[in-house]
Amino acid sequence: MLEEFIRRLDVDVAILKEVTTVHNITIKGYQVTDNVGTLGRGMAILHKDDLHIHTIRRLLSGRGIAAYYNNICFINLYAPSGTSKRIERVAFFNIDIINILPRTPTDLIMAGDFNCVQSDSDCAGHRHSSEHDPLQLIG
Repeated sequence: MLEEFIRRLDVDVAILKEVTTVHNITIKGYQVTDNVGTLGRGMAILHKDDLHIHTIRRLLSGRGIAAYYNNICFINLYAPSGTSKRIERVAFFNIDIINILPRTPTDLIMAGDFNCVQSDSDCAGHRHSSEHDPLQLIG
């Protein structure tokens, strides 16, 4: 199903999450740059063979990967979710991802699952919000 979708839309780059192994992702004409973390789960950036991806940066947790194509940095993030991981999520946005962000100005494409609730309509059940939006804490 993924291959059919990728081919039908002639996708150049696809951001994937919840990846456990890249051995199952084989699409002719595409390469996979993955980051499966210490818990056996992670994410990947799928890209056409002729896009020469370089300077790969990964978070050990498997929750982040950055890859460059020319002057474009693709970042795929998967932030911790849930009330019990609030401190972990704040640390993720303020400390962890610093290691994969571009070190010099560049074009940036960032995607993933940020697990940040902005309004009551964004959640099912009772909303638990922290005092600070983690995205506002980034300096």
